[in-house]
Amino acid sequence: MLSFQSRSRDEGESGITKPARIPVYVVTGYLGSGKTTLIADLLHDVEMAGTAVIVNELAEIGIDQAVIGDVQQGEVVLLSNGCLCCGRGTDLSNAVRQLIASARQDGRKIERILIETSGAADPAPIVHQVCFDPELRASLRYGGVLCLFDTMFGLDLLTRDPVGYRQIALADMVLLTKCDLASSGAQKQAVAKVRSLNEVAVVTEERDQSRAFLSGQTGPVGAAGSQSWLGPAVETSGDTHPQEIGTWTLRIPGVLDWTRAELSMRQIYDRHGDAILRTKGLISTKGDPRPLVIHGINRHFHRPLRLKSWESEPETRLVIIGTAQAKQAADEISSLLQSCAENTGETATLGNLEHEI
Repeated sequence: MLSFQSRSRDEGESGITKPARIPVYVVTGYLGSGKTTLIADLLHDVEMAGTAVIVNELAEIGIDQAVIGDVQQGEVVLLSNGCLCCGRGTDLSNAVRQLIASARQDGRKIERILIETSGAADPAPIVHQVCFDPELRASLRYGGVLCLFDTMFGLDLLTRDPVGYRQIALADMVLLTKCDLASSGAQKQAVAKVRSLNEVAVVTEERDQSRAFLSGQTGPVGAAGSQSWLGPAVETSGDTHPQEIGTWTLRIPGVLDWTRAELSMRQIYDRHGDAILRTKGLISTKGDPRPLVIHGINRHFHRPLRLKSWESEPETRLVIIGTAQAKQAADEISSLLQSCAENTGETATLGNLEHEI
């Protein structure tokens, strides 16, 4: 069920009346892309103090856990012999509960939880298992998804293992790795492929940006605050991947009756949520001049956020990333939002990148 929460949160809300929820970050990417090396390196930084790490490995022997544990004593949990995205939600939820309980018992504060997925994992079910667990939601919040993409071998891997498409599509930030070993041409091809799959993610080769992201200095809310990720219309690189991911952008001028629109959107996402990988939007709502940020994975949405002001002319802007079956949802959402908009005389647009499907 689509879970838009009824109360939106204002930007800069202090949260004084409730304990701060712990942000959960998922670090994903193909095997060999550098996830463990990155995490072990970042854990040396003072900004990453208070980090708990959960490592998922397919094999029973936890090599990655040993590497990270050498840096981060006592705060690394191994979930081995299986992939977390394949129905092992109880293991993950229990591991998070144990981390929180252990920290409280010892009087320690967990600043963030990093979940390093196996290279074969789809990150969406992992986010659902933790951030939408009814018993954990009071303690945890979504931090973001960081995807590492190997500029030397990533393009070849995409042709053989389509899970990489979902890893990139779900990402809030994509860190390009092995750029010092790849040719400039290979790097440009990697960037073009990543942007064709996810136009709203930050794409970088700078580890400092991934450090700022995982430490909470920047994140989905911060990116949304700049409104840059929904600024221009999505452009295509000309790349195609017929079997996998498409992107649709929607612009609606004027203000929306959001109360009415939200109710009908629940039904659309209930029907098509499995095909929709990501939704990000800035909504121009009737009765409140501030932009409303919505952000979801599949049919699950995080608490809406009110920004202070618009950086450009107010209008509803929505980006939907999904499989080919998401096209029907994009069309239905476009029609719905147009019907809920006050007439301004301007024409709504739906950018349908069908050649990317």
